[in-house]
This record gives sequence, C-alpha cells and structure tokens, in this order.
Amino acid sequence: MKRNYIIIISVVVVIVIVLLLITRKEKVNESIVVKAQRGDFQVNVVTTGELEAKNSEEILGPSGLRTVGIWNVQISEIVPEGTLVNEGDFVATLDRTEISNKLKDVQSELDKLEQQFIKTRLDTTLELRNARDELINLKFEMEEKQIVVDQSKYEPPATIRQAELDYEKAERTYKQAVKNYELRFEQSKAKMQEVSTTLDQQKRKLQAMMTVLEEF
Repeated sequence: MKRNYIIIISVVVVIVIVLLLITRKEKVNESIVVKAQRGDFQVNVVTTGELEAKNSEEILGPSGLRTVGIWNVQISEIVPEGTLVNEGDFVATLDRTEISNKLKDVQSELDKLEQQFIKTRLDTTLELRNARDELINLKFEMEEKQIVVDQSKYEPPATIRQAELDYEKAERTYKQAVKNYELRFEQSKAKMQEVSTTLDQQKRKLQAMMTVLEEF
C-alpha cells in the first residue's frame, strides 16, 4: 500500500513538471509573436569613434621648426568648429612665445658679433698700418746706412768696416720686419675670415628664424 502511494505521488510530480514546462514554452513563444505592419523600418546604431570628413584639407605648420630649435608649438587661436572658410582665410595662429624669445637671443648675439667684427677690423687695420710705417722707417734707415757706406770709401778701413756692419744690420732688420709684416698680414686675414664666417652664420640663423616666424 505504501509503495503504491509513493508511485502515485511520483507520477503526479512528473505530470506537474511536464505541465509547467509546456506552459512556460507557450508563454515564451507568445512573447515573440507580433502583428505585421507596413511602415518605415528604422535602425539606430549607437557607437563611439572619430568622425572623418568626406572632403578635408591638411594644413601644415612651419616647415623649419626643427632647424631653428623649436620642438613644441601650441595653437593660441583657432576658428570655432564648423566655421566655413575659403582659401586664404584665417584658420589658426600658433603661439610665438618660444620662437620670439629665441629670436631676441639670436638678434642680441648678432649685435655682439657685428661689434666684434668692427672692432677686429679696426684693430687689424691699425696694427697693419703701424707695421707698414715701421717698414718705411726701417727702409729709410737702411738707405741712410747705405749712404754712410758710400761716403766712407775714403775713410780708414775700420771706419768703412763699421759703416758696412751698420748697413748689414739695418738690412737684416728691414728684411726681418718684411717677413714679420707678411706673417702678421696673414694672421689678420685669417682672424677677419673667422669673425666674418661666424657673423654670416648668425645672420643666416636669424634669417631662418624670420622665415619660420612668417609661417606662424
């Protein structure tokens, strides 16, 4: 009797479970059944990303920034997004603070080099002029010694020999002064060339910065 009771309960439980599953399946199927309607079918897609224009124009900054030692430039002013512009219209301005400071430094260094160039030229000019004056004086002195030699031909041998020695000494001094002048001239020429080259380099650097600045 007890066994039959257990069997009956088990059968009832199974039937209840089957009924629940069937009912649940019917409810799920009913939730996706809709009535067909005619109309516009709208599909809305929401996503993240970057919008790229169909037609665009690439605007580049100054091309010589690296050559003048500028590595970072910020935009100081730009037209609002969506502004319609034509060719040649204002679009943006770059911050000139860094290049303006560098430009001042380059200009200051250029002024110093120009002053140095002028000073070097004046110094070398004065130095060479004094050297030429010395050569003229030594040449006159040598000629005077030659006159003494010529006039001493009737003098005692000792006097003649002394005049000849004085002339030879004056001649050696003059020739040595000529060689010194030639060496000094070459040194002055090299010094001027060095100063001139440095000055030209600084001028080109300034011009390069001015060209880059115009592109800001």
